[in-house]
Amino acid sequence: MSHDIQKQIHRLRSGLPLVGWEMQRLAIKSLVNDGSPEAMMALIEIVMQPQHAALEKPILQALSRRAYAGDAAARDALCRLIAQHDHPTAWEIVCTGQYVPHADDLQAHFAAKLSAMISENHQGSRARHAMRLLNAMAEAGSAAARDALCALVIEWQHPRALEIVMKKRYAPSNPYQRAMFYALTGQWAQYDAFDFEGRFLRAAYKSASRALQRRIATVTRQAGRADVLAAFAASEHLVQKMEHDDWAAMLEQFRRHQAWDELWRMAQIAPARWSMQILSCLNGAGWQPLQSVERDEFAALVRLAEACQQHATRSESWLLPCVARLEGYADAVTSVSLHQEGRIFTVGSHGNIIRIWNLPDEVSAMMSYSAKPIESGHSPYRRIAASKTLRGHNGRVTCLAACPDGSALASGDEDGIVRLWNFPGGLPLNRLSGHSAAISALSLHHAQSLLVSGSDDGRICFWNWQTGQRRHAVIDTGSAVSALTTDSAGQHVISGHANGQIRLWNAAAGRLLATFAGHDGAVTCLAADHRAFMSGGADHQVRFWSYDHEREICAFEGHTDRVTAGALSADGTIIVSGSADGSIRVWSVPEHRLIKTLRDGQAEISALALSANGRILVGGMRDNTVRLWGFAPVDIAQLNVENVDEEDVLLLQRRRHEPEISDAERVWLDFLLQLISWQRRFDIDIGMRAEYLADSTFDIEIESLTAL
Repeated sequence: MSHDIQKQIHRLRSGLPLVGWEMQRLAIKSLVNDGSPEAMMALIEIVMQPQHAALEKPILQALSRRAYAGDAAARDALCRLIAQHDHPTAWEIVCTGQYVPHADDLQAHFAAKLSAMISENHQGSRARHAMRLLNAMAEAGSAAARDALCALVIEWQHPRALEIVMKKRYAPSNPYQRAMFYALTGQWAQYDAFDFEGRFLRAAYKSASRALQRRIATVTRQAGRADVLAAFAASEHLVQKMEHDDWAAMLEQFRRHQAWDELWRMAQIAPARWSMQILSCLNGAGWQPLQSVERDEFAALVRLAEACQQHATRSESWLLPCVARLEGYADAVTSVSLHQEGRIFTVGSHGNIIRIWNLPDEVSAMMSYSAKPIESGHSPYRRIAASKTLRGHNGRVTCLAACPDGSALASGDEDGIVRLWNFPGGLPLNRLSGHSAAISALSLHHAQSLLVSGSDDGRICFWNWQTGQRRHAVIDTGSAVSALTTDSAGQHVISGHANGQIRLWNAAAGRLLATFAGHDGAVTCLAADHRAFMSGGADHQVRFWSYDHEREICAFEGHTDRVTAGALSADGTIIVSGSADGSIRVWSVPEHRLIKTLRDGQAEISALALSANGRILVGGMRDNTVRLWGFAPVDIAQLNVENVDEEDVLLLQRRRHEPEISDAERVWLDFLLQLISWQRRFDIDIGMRAEYLADSTFDIEIESLTAL
């Protein structure tokens, strides 16, 4: 900075009495006339300093006069005040004079500022002025302004920006943006000449937002450019982002142009449902691969695809991958309860300690109502340690219940004491007493702060858990209470008893409504929805009952020991039961059949719970652990061969050989496994597991490989 500029800045800041203002006026004039970047930056800094507010107006007036006279430095100074500080007076001056920056380093910043104004205030006067300035910059030859106009078309479909760029034939300077711009504006001749290999558009599509990807796919489909859609699908990163309409358009375009070889290639990487349709199309056209080894595989895949078409709407598979394992107990886990949406849950053991667990993001996200259904079988297997413990019980903790809305936790012990806890914080709220024997069951609901406790003494107590007061007189049922549950609306309470009876109570009045009989021995578990409930018993039976009809709907047999735990899906269509035989069984109520058996070791299942969205199953085990399984069925037809890893393959193969599998599920699994086997026919890794190689279409001479 020159000595003269430093002197003028000192004069501006000195403010000497009597002569101070005159010296400042002369300093402003001198700096404006100087026009150097240093002089302009000094003026901008003073304008933005509150202690020199009195100088703001004269400086801006001086800059305005110089800008009006055509001074580029003054115009740049005003534009810099907008780009860096969004100065309102500078904005008025620039809009009135339609000034644009000249300095190269300023043009990009100013164009970005104008673009932001347009996107934030699409139809306002500020946006209209910004568009005029951006257009003026572009006409003056600013590459940054032209890029900004094109970006408004790409990101916002701005009509005025589109009109300008199409009339002036602007295009982005960045090759990836240019390829995307040509596609989105329908300039396919320019696109083909520029991106003839499709490299730039594929890369741009991969990094674009989901909304932008949908736009690109839509215009590509509407233009009949199946070759571009196929290029997207050919990438393992992009094929899973293609939607139904994209695949349909690609299939139609290739069929119309009889691009059979290309369709055969797509059949090997498409989701199973589209592979099925592509193979059917190829077979209907009488096409076959040229190589004999491919013809045999093609014929096998066509046969399986035809079988899948007969079960096109029944492609779900109950894979149930184990996604986490919680460890930290020295003895058996006896009770499990889930927090709202399953994000945090607590576990009770044979001791007097309750543990709270914070699940990792990838697991807790699966429990969110906003989560997408599980897209593949495999999920990361995690071992998790407890994050907090609750202490307060003197006796052994026997049962737990969490309020469905996540606001409270209740725990019961062998001394007949019930404790209430703030959840998930874990602060004690109330201590309730009223039983003369161990608490055997609890049920908690946010409706009217309802808490129900049952005991080995045969008594049932209805409480207001907020106040700690009983709602009704203690009910003596005459038989030890072995299970409790509340319906989803909090209107009914169901109790199970050691004598095999099940009783239905009005929650508000504590009045007995109905008695159900069917179990030969103690009722060991209950779970309810808004219209029906399930029960499990010491007789190895699982039963399903109706409130309205006060009768049993159906019964399920299969466990070889007493049923110890149960859960019911929110819609009442799926029952999960755990048993002392070490198995967890999943039953379909509408189909009245077993659909899945989980057996992770030989330990007795002591507790089960489903997340609120039904996508995670939690099981407490007598081997001192808690396990989590992804519970949502996987749609095999939507799985993509490129996105299935080795662990997924093993899970699919194990499910294929399970006796509970339906015919439709078996057909779809056969088809998907055959596609995987063919697609990976040359992938032979030293560490590949024997189970994976065992189902391969090809016989591999291991002895000869070893000899090599």
